[in-house]
Amino acid sequence: MFVQTLTVSATCGIVVVILSLRKFANISWSEYILYGSQALIIFLNVISNLASTTCKIAIERDWVIVIADNYFDEKKKEIKKAKGDENIDNHDDDDESATEDEQTRKDRNLNLSNINSNVRRIDLQTSVLAPLIAGLIMSFVNISPKYNGVILSAIIFGVWNLFSYFIELSLLQSVYSAIPQLQKDLKKEENVQFAKKFNHFKNLYNGWFVYFRQGIIVLPSVALSVLYLTVLSFDSVTIGYAKMQYVGETLISIFQAVGNVTGIIGTFVFQAMRNKCHVPLKVTGLIGSVYQLSLLSVCFLSIWLIGSPFAVADKYFHTYTPCSSSNDTTTTPANRTSSNKFLTAPCSEFNYTSIIVLLTAMALSRFGLWLTDLSINQAVQETIPEKERGIVGGTVFFFSFESIYNIYSLLLISLSLSLSLF
Repeated sequence: MFVQTLTVSATCGIVVVILSLRKFANISWSEYILYGSQALIIFLNVISNLASTTCKIAIERDWVIVIADNYFDEKKKEIKKAKGDENIDNHDDDDESATEDEQTRKDRNLNLSNINSNVRRIDLQTSVLAPLIAGLIMSFVNISPKYNGVILSAIIFGVWNLFSYFIELSLLQSVYSAIPQLQKDLKKEENVQFAKKFNHFKNLYNGWFVYFRQGIIVLPSVALSVLYLTVLSFDSVTIGYAKMQYVGETLISIFQAVGNVTGIIGTFVFQAMRNKCHVPLKVTGLIGSVYQLSLLSVCFLSIWLIGSPFAVADKYFHTYTPCSSSNDTTTTPANRTSSNKFLTAPCSEFNYTSIIVLLTAMALSRFGLWLTDLSINQAVQETIPEKERGIVGGTVFFFSFESIYNIYSLLLISLSLSLSLF
């Protein structure tokens, strides 16, 4: 968390310095400094993502399980104590866990489902609020022409990032202190063997063997990772494609908000299916997967609809009619004269059917995505032994199929930059 905070604040500082020294742009060596600063910003962003992923693995793949078990144990003790069972503290914890019945195990898993849903819901809610707050700040500081709004925004974000670090640190420290199980170390012998077996760069190599030993959760986690081999998400590539289809930033933001809201609804539905309807974890994952794939199929069909610039569809079905006022179908939004903030085509003959269907299906598919994600992640949490959680979590979510597929999709995109090949 410290590394993430430091790199983000450093990035904001570099942006402030670059924009403040723009008056030296005509000096011969300033171009190299600019390129070097941009490369440094990218490098710091990579380190920040690395630190963020590490923190995510530690909290969502380890802490959440321990916190859920601790909460359940405390609640169980309170219930037994209220019934007059004063001898509960005389039982050995190991013996009690060894004789734990099936109903107790189900109750533990349901409690874990609640915490997983709450954590994911908070994550999605911040995904909605953070861009909104950032946009309001950038709009507010740009009111006065006396000050550079971008510089002021970067200063505000950097200072807030440093300030919020201490808040996060105090909250994490309070949780760590309140849960004794989080402070429990593995046995010394296990630590020594673990360090010998997984040392330095051997982590990646040996991690794959540990991962494939997990059995039943391997295929579901691979299936979830395959979703990263796509452009059907609201990333920079899809946003760029939408802008080239004359969709305004405001409408794109609305679709992004709808996607986050449907994801939040998915967390509530997951919690209700597990607690109220007692739906098995496999069934919730299957329902989410079918829903997700159904809407992604609609995304695929959208490239064959009217208004699609897809080369094959246009060749056989004549789906694409570019604006006659421009022979360049890759005109940027900045060069358009339309006053409409939602649809910015400079001509009336342009058809939005294809891109609107695509964005709508993508936004609605987030419900199935997070329903599936919660199901598979909890299956991983319930299956993986405590001492192997970090290795498996790192393999699946860090050095994993997700990263491989993401890189592969970016390589494919770099080879097909034409609008007609999206």
